[in-house]
Amino acid sequence: MSVSKHQKITAYYFFRFMSVMMPKTAPGSLTKAQYLDLMAYLLEVNGYRSGSHRLTGDRNELQSIKIEPQPPGKTGGRVPGNQKTNG
Repeated sequence: MSVSKHQKITAYYFFRFMSVMMPKTAPGSLTKAQYLDLMAYLLEVNGYRSGSHRLTGDRNELQSIKIEPQPPGKTGGRVPGNQKTNG
């Protein structure tokens, strides 16, 4: 999944996509905490900085986090709880 400047992707969309489609051979087989950790890792390695609190998997919280494309060579925006989860 790549983020274009025309898409409006939220952390909830990303979380749901991963939890329904991944891993390829056993979709939905990870725990909520594992999916949150994976999402945090993928955002971090793509330039999004971690936030000040843990991601909980709360739908409203994840829907409020916008994942916007990053300009080439720029480190990304702030994503709450990117490195820490509570699942």
